[in-house]
Amino acid sequence: GIPHSETSFGQLLKDANYSTGYSGKWHIGLGDGTDDNYDYTPMAHGFDDTFFFLEGSNGETCANGKLNPTDDDNIYHACSFDHIMDCNATEHECHVVEQPIRWENVTARHTKASLDYIEKHADDEEPWLLVHAFTQVHVPWVPSRFSLTDPYMRFWTDVVGEVDWAVGVFLQ
Repeated sequence: GIPHSETSFGQLLKDANYSTGYSGKWHIGLGDGTDDNYDYTPMAHGFDDTFFFLEGSNGETCANGKLNPTDDDNIYHACSFDHIMDCNATEHECHVVEQPIRWENVTARHTKASLDYIEKHADDEEPWLLVHAFTQVHVPWVPSRFSLTDPYMRFWTDVVGEVDWAVGVFLQ
């Protein structure tokens, strides 16, 4: 994970009285899987709201079945990039909101979550920052059926088209 000795721009802006939000793909760690500290998440690096959050990508297994249902201590899945979480910086905890990830329409659902954050803060008197880190165009390339142009060959161009659509939604 990102070392705690580093100061993120999220922390710099939070220190300057910004409300800060992070949504999406985060490839700089979660934790070591042995406790609930989530030491490497955005909330540990200056982001107040962390939502629609896919952490890490190292594929490390979860210790003691950390992300399993209650009373299931089997270790049978990787800790990272197999679920979506929301995190609460005040309580310093995360909870899984989707596992396994339903990849179809992930761009549209992620965009909606970020638009909700924007609407929540649109009238704030204090400044705010939202980082929206697209999951697409990272693999797996699973375009929405509404973006699919060629079911055999064009998944890359289809997910690029989805990101282009989402940027247009944000600009609008």
